[in-house]
Amino acid sequence: GGGNGGYGQGMNGVANGMGNMNMGSSYNVSSSNNATIGTNADELYGGARISFIFHQVFSRSLNSVTAFDGLSEDEIRTTIGNANGTRPALFVPEISFDILVRRQIRRLEQPGVQCVDLVYDELQRIAAQSEPSELTRYPNLRDRMMDVVGSLLKRSVGPTQMWVSNLVRVELSYINTNHPDFIGGSRAVAKLMDKMAKDKEKAAVDAATAAASVGAPNATNYTAKGIMTPVKERNNKDKDSDVGA
Repeated sequence: GGGNGGYGQGMNGVANGMGNMNMGSSYNVSSSNNATIGTNADELYGGARISFIFHQVFSRSLNSVTAFDGLSEDEIRTTIGNANGTRPALFVPEISFDILVRRQIRRLEQPGVQCVDLVYDELQRIAAQSEPSELTRYPNLRDRMMDVVGSLLKRSVGPTQMWVSNLVRVELSYINTNHPDFIGGSRAVAKLMDKMAKDKEKAAVDAATAAASVGAPNATNYTAKGIMTPVKERNNKDKDSDVGA
């Protein structure tokens, strides 16, 4: 009877330990080496670590992939020239745009696969640290349970990485140029004409301001420089003294 009770307590401890793997809650279960999880205030654990991977590590990796990352002007000109062939085109051919865009979209696959690997490592860590102390009384059960959990996580890595790759392939299959954030040829020309008109208007205002400053000089400044000195008008007493002389 005592043996069955101990076994039941051990299984309850296993269930509680595995239940603490919930990503939405913290876990504070002592592992087999009697080290309490989450006591280090300088390190994130469990769900907090996975949230950090998604919102910080993965986000920075995606933001580091820019539209022109790894593209030089020579490569762009070469791609456009290859799309034109022997006959030069008046506008940029669409096939060259598709080639360059698909090349940049493929760069998003690596950050996604890396994110899956980081989450898998953290889940393995959670599984190892969620071991209740009662499980040490049943070494065979402990080994078998860790094998089952490890194989379950390992089987899930491949399909998850494949799902990330398929998501990128879906984006590669169709380039949506009708998106409101996409600046197509007509919008690009309209923005360019707008900028040229504003630059022309600004240049005209600057020229008018410069002409006004040259045509109407400041008398005070000229006087200070000695260019123009006002002549004092002599009074009548000075004039009479000049006549008497």
